[in-house]
Amino acid sequence: MSFHAKKSTAKRRRKAMVESASKALLTYAPSTAPALLQVSASLTEPSVATVTIIVSCPSDVGSVNVAQLMLELPVRDPNAPDSSELAMVAPPLSSVSIVSTGSDQWDVKPGAQTGAFVFTPKAGVAALESQALTIMFTGIEVSPLVGTATIDISEWASPGGAPPSTKRPPSGTGTIALTKFPLGFFAANFAGPVEVESSGRATLTWNASTNASCAIEYETHHVPVTGQSWPSPPLYSDTVFKLIASATQNQQTVSTSLTTTVQVANPIVVSFTASPDNVGYGQATVLTWLTSQADGVYLLSRTASGTHREASWPANSDPNDPVPIKPQLETSYELQAYRKGTDGREVTSEPRTLEFAFLPIEVRSFKADPPVISSSAPNTVVSWDIANAVEVKFQGVPVQPKDSHSDAPNGDTTYTLQFKWVDGSVETATTLAKHLDFSIDLRPADSVAQGAIVLTIDMTVAAESSVVLSPLTVAHSDWYLGATGTGTDDETSTAEIAATRVSDRQWRASASIPLHPLTLLPWVSSVSADVVVDGRRIPGAIRQTYQPPGG
Repeated sequence: MSFHAKKSTAKRRRKAMVESASKALLTYAPSTAPALLQVSASLTEPSVATVTIIVSCPSDVGSVNVAQLMLELPVRDPNAPDSSELAMVAPPLSSVSIVSTGSDQWDVKPGAQTGAFVFTPKAGVAALESQALTIMFTGIEVSPLVGTATIDISEWASPGGAPPSTKRPPSGTGTIALTKFPLGFFAANFAGPVEVESSGRATLTWNASTNASCAIEYETHHVPVTGQSWPSPPLYSDTVFKLIASATQNQQTVSTSLTTTVQVANPIVVSFTASPDNVGYGQATVLTWLTSQADGVYLLSRTASGTHREASWPANSDPNDPVPIKPQLETSYELQAYRKGTDGREVTSEPRTLEFAFLPIEVRSFKADPPVISSSAPNTVVSWDIANAVEVKFQGVPVQPKDSHSDAPNGDTTYTLQFKWVDGSVETATTLAKHLDFSIDLRPADSVAQGAIVLTIDMTVAAESSVVLSPLTVAHSDWYLGATGTGTDDETSTAEIAATRVSDRQWRASASIPLHPLTLLPWVSSVSADVVVDGRRIPGAIRQTYQPPGG
């Protein structure tokens, strides 16, 4: 059987093994020296190269138990040479090495096929975790044929538990592709300016061999280029350029690529602030901003219906010319810097969002004044002052945030305010106007006939701690019949009297009021009092008048 026949049979066997295996668990990172492999000038003038492969465990796998690895380099078949071969002859065993960065040690031996090498841990099984294996093939005599050579990988490994027996087919397979370029081929030093102005052009330069055909790709463009420099079109954003250098030999095309990035000095918003950054609904805040590389700025507002351009201002705010805005409901604000290129095209920055918040609702006041009313003083004024509310309702009717309402209720009355915040939430506050009912009883004093009266006032009012009549004023007259006819002498008595609680809402105040002792018919003409309920004075809460005897 010829060598070619043996090679074909081996390839069929490897194909069957590959089809029964899974994708390789480990990661294989190749590098070569020189960086671009160049084919040999002839079978007698070889180009020599080194191939290094770093084997590691992917971080998402964590740990792999390995019993054996096998790498097979494609070697030239003198009876059927083709572009897929890497080496003219199989590297000797002495040129192959494996080293671990961990404590595990490995052996290498030739495989059954030409160009195949088997790597096994001395301990039988090695757990690859954070360590890496460096496999190196030195002194490779590169094939004289341009093309892509593929190194076949076979693994006997498991991410958990014992790996499969090395007598069985591999548990995983993979490939490494290495490109062989024509002799003398190179491409290097691809570069451009680090940054250009908006709408500026970048001149890109590179070095390449005469047998290299070059093209530059960027965005969706593919531009064939010649020479060793190329001016870009106007740029408006950071752009990645790729130089693709290729060569064709014996109907085999190979290529390599280099990249460089050119940044564009587009406008940016450095800062965008509001003062104050916490505002009440309907209140204004002053905007300040700072930009770079900008001709001006746009104020954008975002609502449920979309983004709207509200205003255009200079590139930087002027402290002598403040710019106030009143933030609206369900609206966010952004500032976008812009710059116009020499060709008139406008470039805008990424928008910067304004950071601000609406202040919470503040109930500055809500009260009934006076808080206690009676038949003698029936009127109260309910007033309120609510800050930062979107809507205020009094007794269910929309009102101004600061207003008042006069009322003369017949009994205890609870007044309710509702106020809505910017997020739609509704809060409620209440205040109470208490009604004071009273009755007055006048009786002659037992101790001083016709010289004093006992005054008793019964009151009904919702009081927490105290009810005081201060002052209690009693106006009384002495009616007489004299030589000159009939008449009166008027007098007034005052006192401060504390009431005592009789029941939950019942209070009683009693006092003895001295009258003139020489009069014939003393009588009370009026009783009046301010009432102090729980420390709050209600002027004129009690008042009652009496007719004179026989009047």
